[in-house]
Amino acid sequence: DVASPGGEMDATAVVGTLAVRPLAHGVPYYGIGVVDAGEAVNEELSLRFGVAEDQGKRNSMEDRCMCVVDMNSTMELYDGAPPQAYFGVYDGHNGDACSEMLARRLHVNLAKADGFEGDVPAAMVRAFMHTDRVFLRRQIEAERQNREEVAAAAAAGRPVPAEFKFSGSTAIAMLARREAIYQRYARDASTVGSGGGGSGSGGESDSEDEAAAEVDEGELPDSHYVEAVRLYVAHAGDCRAVLSHAGVAVDLTCDHKPSQRPDEVRRIEAAGGWVHNGRLHGVLAVSRAFGDAEHKSLKERFWEQSFTADPLIVEPDIRVHTVTPRDEFVVLACDGLWDVMTSQQVVNFVRRKLRDGGDAQRATEQLVQKALALNSVDNVSAFVVCLNQPGALPASRFGPGAGGLVPLPGGGGGGGGGSAAASSAPAAAAPARGGAGGGGGGGGKGRGGAAAAPTSRPSSTATSDSDVSGVVDDF
Repeated sequence: DVASPGGEMDATAVVGTLAVRPLAHGVPYYGIGVVDAGEAVNEELSLRFGVAEDQGKRNSMEDRCMCVVDMNSTMELYDGAPPQAYFGVYDGHNGDACSEMLARRLHVNLAKADGFEGDVPAAMVRAFMHTDRVFLRRQIEAERQNREEVAAAAAAGRPVPAEFKFSGSTAIAMLARREAIYQRYARDASTVGSGGGGSGSGGESDSEDEAAAEVDEGELPDSHYVEAVRLYVAHAGDCRAVLSHAGVAVDLTCDHKPSQRPDEVRRIEAAGGWVHNGRLHGVLAVSRAFGDAEHKSLKERFWEQSFTADPLIVEPDIRVHTVTPRDEFVVLACDGLWDVMTSQQVVNFVRRKLRDGGDAQRATEQLVQKALALNSVDNVSAFVVCLNQPGALPASRFGPGAGGLVPLPGGGGGGGGGSAAASSAPAAAAPARGGAGGGGGGGGKGRGGAAAAPTSRPSSTATSDSDVSGVVDDF
């Protein structure tokens, strides 16, 4: 806190039209204010977001994005379910078959997974692995049929069909949920390692459940718990989630790249695989992904050697973060963005656009176009999810109580006081289909191709297919 000229603590100083809350060390903190996001709002979670995609210089659009802004009403979840929203970015390679399936199925499988009500990290692991198994079965069957067609065509002297391509996809998924958190740990961020069982690097191993186990929870008064918005982030591959905490970039994920992860190289080699030029088997730039059966179920046939385990896995790393008052927004994006901008550069850019224009959708579109201007040669897809956003836009975006303006130290660990009314936002945002068709880059994470016109998609497109509520490959 800072003292006013009169000697008393000054809670809020007004500078021009901005309401400024001081940080503990006396430096004024300017938040992003309340942003406009049209109908892309979940008031119960105090979230507003924007989403944009662009094919860029690739021959085809292999990325997909998916948002279910109100899972409870859209997917008719169990009675008493807490407010929750889902965001996913899927970066396909060697075609869009895998990323397309993830956009239709991964959030559905998550909601149906065991543990979704009470153990989200475990449910996310189950959803990732189940969805991958289903896709691999379909991929292996399609490849078998292709081999039979090729053999039959060759025997009959007919033109031989094109060789089957194994598509795959990296993924990042974020579930935002309002929960009652044990107060001692209400502000902690913890990392759950692969499989949701242990603590990962860079995170705290304690959870609020372990802390509460030291006492008899039945005897705890309600004052020991606070309502807070928690972010559950699961990723496999090189899609990334970055949090802006008072303008400082905090990586919520660590890319699964053999070129940057010695631990992943050791795992691959222990399974019998190898890394060449920073790529799995000299082909894939990532060590975890959906699909790519030639590095999983069909690995012995394709690489003509024995393995002790799959060199390529889909088991995600999980990060659990409790939103605090100074958390401003989260950027979820594919590697087409992170190839040309650092995490801090992205936070600086988005923060400036949000404060200048106050429009989440426009800021997201500008971020994607900035990546292309910096010569990203990949598809670029991104979400900007703004946190601590009140339910109604005030006359001044930076007026007292506006989202992103930090309360004085000692404030609650929850979201920014959103309304408890049901969100009127659209059910989901479906992926765009940008650019001309054609084959994807070979070998995974391929590059090259003719430039295409930018294609940005508004975030209000709703899914209407039966995958949201249908029973297809359920748990």
